[in-house]
Amino acid sequence: MRRRTSASARCLRVVGSCGTAGTGSGVAWVAERAERIAKEENLAFTLARIYSELKPDDLIAALHAGKLRPLPPSGRIDADTIRQAERPVPCPVR
Repeated sequence: MRRRTSASARCLRVVGSCGTAGTGSGVAWVAERAERIAKEENLAFTLARIYSELKPDDLIAALHAGKLRPLPPSGRIDADTIRQAERPVPCPVR
């Protein structure tokens, strides 16, 4: 019911995939689920997919440029550690 109400009222709805940490497969899963529900409920809307998985080579370049540092209590980070990561995603720190 809530889905129809927000769609008919032309309200903005944001659905995130934080639970899957923004990985490509997680974004695809959430988007496919939203599309399936839309079809079942006869809804039409614009769907944006925002991927946040990072490429190891980009992270290594950022490391060498001094723009990347490990979060405490992690130890030292190096290119080999980055290459071993399965699905690196950003964690902005100010």
